Amino acid sequence: MSATVSQAEFARMQGWSRPYVTALKQADRLVMVDGQVDVAASLQRLAETDGQQRPDVRERNARQRLGDTSDPTQTEVGIPSKATSTARKEHYAAEAAAREHALACGELAPLADVEQALAEIAGLIQQRLQLLPASLAPLLAIEADEQRCRLLLTDEIDRLLHDLADQFAQIGEGAAA
Repeated sequence: MSATVSQAEFARMQGWSRPYVTALKQADRLVMVDGQVDVAASLQRLAETDGQQRPDVRERNARQRLGDTSDPTQTEVGIPSKATSTARKEHYAAEAAAREHALACGELAPLADVEQALAEIAGLIQQRLQLLPASLAPLLAIEADEQRCRLLLTDEIDRLLHDLADQFAQIGEGAAA
């Protein structure tokens, strides 16, 4: 009589998970004696029944053991199977539908609208920065106190940032409408 072990011990011996061993037992691929796994008899039964239910899996495993990693979903070199193509088509159709929904709900904006808003923002920033020297030069030229110069610059920059924030909000409201 050969050695018998628990299902958990058999799983450890083979390097398998316990749920996999349970599935093997439920598929009647293990030889059980008094609730224990008969190791030798079970290994023989597993070898005899290996791949009978799924010849494709058996062939793939055999190819992998020989080092062949070709993808059986490829019918010819670089050409996906019909099932793979259909799955990809359905995936991208679902992605497109999700995008359309997000656009309709206002969660996304069309690229052209975003590009136009960014161009307006960049123009505003450039325009306001180019005006700084003209508006600050006369004030700074007559000011001898460094602290006062710093305060004038800070005030003007804060005013510029506040004005830009207001203009950005108006652009955002216009794009959302």
